[in-house]
Amino acid sequence: RFGFAVDSLSLVAEHHRDETVTFSSTYIRSCVDAGDMVAAAERLGRPHRVEGVVVRGDGRGRVLGFPTANVAPPMYSAIPADGVY
Repeated sequence: RFGFAVDSLSLVAEHHRDETVTFSSTYIRSCVDAGDMVAAAERLGRPHRVEGVVVRGDGRGRVLGFPTANVAPPMYSAIPADGVY
């Protein structure tokens, strides 16, 4: 119907802090939203990445003493909590 194929995979779950966590895209997005990039990377098997256009920011990187890139990601991207990554 939409011109692409998908493969179905079995769900992966792990017992974590007195509960069973199913690793899904929702779980990964919740890790990213909370800024828990370590957990997201462990479950993805790679670091989470943000793609987009670099835009002018507030100059905070200059104040911190090192260059930063302010990225304007596409709509509906999983964006980490505020911080310098």
